[in-house]
Amino acid sequence: MPTKAERFYALAKRQIENPENGYSGYIVREGAPTGPEHDPQPGVPAKHECWIVDDKLNLSNRPESLVKVGDRAGLLSPDIDVVPTMADEIELDDGVAYSFVDLEPVRVGGTVVMYTFLARK
Repeated sequence: MPTKAERFYALAKRQIENPENGYSGYIVREGAPTGPEHDPQPGVPAKHECWIVDDKLNLSNRPESLVKVGDRAGLLSPDIDVVPTMADEIELDDGVAYSFVDLEPVRVGGTVVMYTFLARK
């Protein structure tokens, strides 16, 4: 019998990856630098596919919050081949890469069942 965490993981994955709820996007991770030590060049960024559900932002109290016009918030499926970090970017349905302002794993019984994020251009 699956544990509570396994059931939550399966439910979150199924709901986020349902095309009626979410869409495919990418976690964009900076590539390893190349070239000599005295003049390193940025490496080619790697894209890792993920599933995203947008979350509606309440902007009624914007001056007193961290949320700005154009920010995007949402949920990420836990089924990603990398663990997302604040250093990564996220490419959403508009094809634009956003920087994470906030990124938090949601855990049930120690198992990550989804990630919540706030991202900005």
